[in-house]
Amino acid sequence: MNAQGVFTMFGWNRDLDDNGSVVTPFGLRYDPAGKMDAKYNFKGPGAWMNLTVERVHDWTSPSAVHSLGYINNGEVVHVLLNEDAKQINIAKLDESTQSLTSVGKWTMNSTIHGDIKGMGIGNNHLYTFGTSYSYDGPTYLTGLPLTAISPTMPIGQIYNTSQVTEGPSPTAVFLYYYQNILTLICARYKGGAFYKIPDPDTAASTGPPTTFTNDISFMNDFVPLGDGTGLTSFALMQKYGKLMVFANDKGFRYTEAIDKASITDPVGVNPNPTSPSGGSGSGSGSGLFQRFLRPPTFTLNSWDQMADLFFTILQGKILHHLIL
Repeated sequence: MNAQGVFTMFGWNRDLDDNGSVVTPFGLRYDPAGKMDAKYNFKGPGAWMNLTVERVHDWTSPSAVHSLGYINNGEVVHVLLNEDAKQINIAKLDESTQSLTSVGKWTMNSTIHGDIKGMGIGNNHLYTFGTSYSYDGPTYLTGLPLTAISPTMPIGQIYNTSQVTEGPSPTAVFLYYYQNILTLICARYKGGAFYKIPDPDTAASTGPPTTFTNDISFMNDFVPLGDGTGLTSFALMQKYGKLMVFANDKGFRYTEAIDKASITDPVGVNPNPTSPSGGSGSGSGSGLFQRFLRPPTFTLNSWDQMADLFFTILQGKILHHLIL
């Protein structure tokens, strides 16, 4: 979500066709300052609108490694891994056409990027983490500039990953940038590690691992709050149709299913955000989420739908209150 409170998301929709089914990408946007046509009978504030995805972006699989983020203080960028073509496809949201438009296709180099397992956008960069095709081979962490997106692969930063001990065969990889720290999480079944890179623009290598024994693998969604090592840092994730929290209580890490969650504030910017609480209590995630959204009222028929809704919202980084 941008500074004006405009929330943008992209996802997948499965429809029936003559052959049985077809899965197509779509986009959705909420503008708190917008107005909707009266024919939609929408009574809430603001406006919702559909966004399209260009076919040439080649988002042909819902399971493709991908990431959505902002660059240059407001431009929406989506990247996805096209494993068949061994390339990274990059698209920007064209505000005039409301369409996600292809702007580059970067051919990967396995000797530099490895077999990419995770990507993240932040700090005007695309960060990628890759493994070797052999079990005991090296791992690869790179930072590729996005300030001016070139149609071909730019020269980026290559980080030393000699301290990444969880890297050879991770079941899940998460990369995110927060408060000038790049965090890499490599997870396996019942375990994994955090790796922090302060000031990734000048850093040369990852830091040492901070290990955990919790199972955060095979997640449908994973939304981190904080740098992963602070006492109030936690993450929200969806697994087996349940909304779960991955939290840190004075150094003790745990996972727990969440019975209910609530977004309690109106559209806009909160002038007096609630201070984050410590440990496993409710809070605003280290002050990360000071903007929030209230979607139109509708009925949720199952917990799966509720979890999907909250992760749609959380991916836009607009959570304000989480009630455990």
